[in-house]
Amino acid sequence: MSAPGARLCHAMAYDANRARVTMFGGCSEVEFVDAPLGDTWEWDGWKWAAAADTGPAPRWGHGMTYEGKSVLLYGGAKGYSYPDDLFGDTWVWDGKLWTQVQDIGPSPRAYPAIGYDSARARVVIFGGWPGQIALGDTWEWFDHSVAV
Repeated sequence: MSAPGARLCHAMAYDANRARVTMFGGCSEVEFVDAPLGDTWEWDGWKWAAAADTGPAPRWGHGMTYEGKSVLLYGGAKGYSYPDDLFGDTWVWDGKLWTQVQDIGPSPRAYPAIGYDSARARVVIFGGWPGQIALGDTWEWFDHSVAV
C-alpha cells in the first residue's frame, strides 16, 4: 500500500527535527468499534510511507505531539467498554522505533488535548474522556534525560 487507508480518530504530529508528519492509528469508518488500527505512516511533503507496524497497541482517540526531539503519543481507546478499553500509556517515536516510556501518570482516557510547551520543554495534556464525563485536569510530561 502506498498510502494509509481512509480513517478517523487517528492522531498526527509534525516532527520538526526530521521534517516529517507522523500519523498513528485510528480506525476505519466501517470497523470503528471492532478494529482499531496500529500502523505508523509518515508524510514527507510529497508522499506517504509506511514507517512501522510495531509499537503501541492499536487505538483511536489518542493524542500526539512533537516534544523537541521525537513524537510523543498518549492515551486513546481500543473499544467502547469504559474504562477497560482505555489506554494511559506514553510512547515516543524517534523516526525508526516506538518505545514505551511511561505507563503511569494521568488516568487512562480518550481524546486528550496535547501540545508541547517549548519554552519549558514540557508536554501538556489537558482533559479527555474516560467514558462518563469530560475531564478538566492538566498534566505535564518531560524527558528527564534532556537538560532544561
